[in-house]
Amino acid sequence: MNRKSDKCEAGNCQLKSVRSDKCVLHCEKKGYSYDRHEPSFLLAFYTELRNYIVNYIISSGSRIGQLPLSKDEIEDYLDNDVELRLITQTQMNRDIVFDNIVFPARDSRDHYDYFKLLKKLKSAHFNYCTFSLSGIDINELKVFYQDCKFNSYWTVYHSELLGNVNNTLYQCCSFEGDVSVNSEEGADASKNYSIFTDCHFYKKLDICNATISSLIFNNSPNIIVNMKEVNLVNSIIEGKFVLNKTILDIFNAENTSFKSKFELKENTVKEFTIFNTNFHKIFDAYKTKFDSYVSKKCIFYDFTGFELCEFGLLNEQLATFEYVTFLGFVNYRNAIFHGGLDLENTNLKEAPNFLKIKIYSGNTNRETYRIIKNSFDKVGNNIEANKFFSLEMRQYKVELSKQPISQETVIFWLNKNISNFGMSYIRPVFLILIFSIIYQGLISAYHNNILYKIAPEYNSYISFFSDFINNLASNIIPFNKFLFEGMEFLSLVFYIVFASLIWQTIVSIKKHTRSN
Repeated sequence: MNRKSDKCEAGNCQLKSVRSDKCVLHCEKKGYSYDRHEPSFLLAFYTELRNYIVNYIISSGSRIGQLPLSKDEIEDYLDNDVELRLITQTQMNRDIVFDNIVFPARDSRDHYDYFKLLKKLKSAHFNYCTFSLSGIDINELKVFYQDCKFNSYWTVYHSELLGNVNNTLYQCCSFEGDVSVNSEEGADASKNYSIFTDCHFYKKLDICNATISSLIFNNSPNIIVNMKEVNLVNSIIEGKFVLNKTILDIFNAENTSFKSKFELKENTVKEFTIFNTNFHKIFDAYKTKFDSYVSKKCIFYDFTGFELCEFGLLNEQLATFEYVTFLGFVNYRNAIFHGGLDLENTNLKEAPNFLKIKIYSGNTNRETYRIIKNSFDKVGNNIEANKFFSLEMRQYKVELSKQPISQETVIFWLNKNISNFGMSYIRPVFLILIFSIIYQGLISAYHNNILYKIAPEYNSYISFFSDFINNLASNIIPFNKFLFEGMEFLSLVFYIVFASLIWQTIVSIKKHTRSN
């Protein structure tokens, strides 16, 4: 019978397995409390990590023209606070690659705390490593994290960067817990690198009370990234903010200032909320889909683009711009608002571009339709202006329905039903034909004395009343010469009706024939 090997199953590792057929470097860690109470587990990790570093330096060979360091010299330097000769320090300045190592949680009070080893290194490339600690804050250490996994809460410190092709700190990493980006205190131009490239976040990314000059995201153009939540509070983002082709549950910015371009293209965002936040340069959300969009007390200083965006995609929520100031040009071209749009409390320095926008919900208020109508009027697009004028009047009708009947409500009702606020010339033409038939019928009835034959006993009263109102109509100059004799009052009424319908027809035709 073949006896199962007790060696680690991780790659070519020759160490003895301790958990799940893996050695102390490569096995899964279970948390500080558990690992600490397992006899000598964390001490064994410290020892094997030290041996890993020693063997890596020795296997890398000596530098040209320099004597190789002995194993004892390297171990002595790592274990003790000894001063090395300049030539020895140069030999120690190697880029150590930690490959597939699972780093446990730690306590700085332990004499076997592995940070004591990391602090002796010049640089560290963490490749396919797993971390159960909350961060590595070693200012002197140049670092690069590639394809790493972070199991718990993680703090991003702005360490010195170990040079790499993408000039990024975290590349293709996976964050299982919340992530906090620390402020760049004393940041200088030498830290001109991106923080995250093609990383996935399964919980919240927090940037709070921080000043960030680095490029936070530098994702590949063809990679779709998954993120749970991005939360920026009381922060200043000095570098360009770019987050494209991302599936994001929540984006929240509060009391934050973006000093450079803000780019949020081709994303799917379930909940987008910005409050008291300023965008000093271009804001571009091209082709992004928002389920919920709310912006309050924000200032957009430069060009703002929402071209081909969709709002209220799933739950048809109202897209709200409340007390928002646009100091530059705003582009809503081809945007779709499934849940309506609210611009009532928005300050606009220039007329936005609303060309080919679609608003499907009745949640949009009258003031918003008026703003859209005026924007088309200013560029001479009268056909689109007329369309939104009709929608404006439709919302006005809703407002009037909540008020007592008045002269305004009557005129509004007539205008709506006769020509749909000038949008239909077929209605008034049809009404002209109908009233013409009625008028002709009344004339025929007059010639045949139909009214006097209905109730002969009241003929004297009918004659007296008709003479009275006809005489009144005859005294109205200059209409009297157009009135039908014997039916002056009815002629006057129909004259006014026909004049109103002809005017509505002319207005409607003009609205449909004015060029853009």
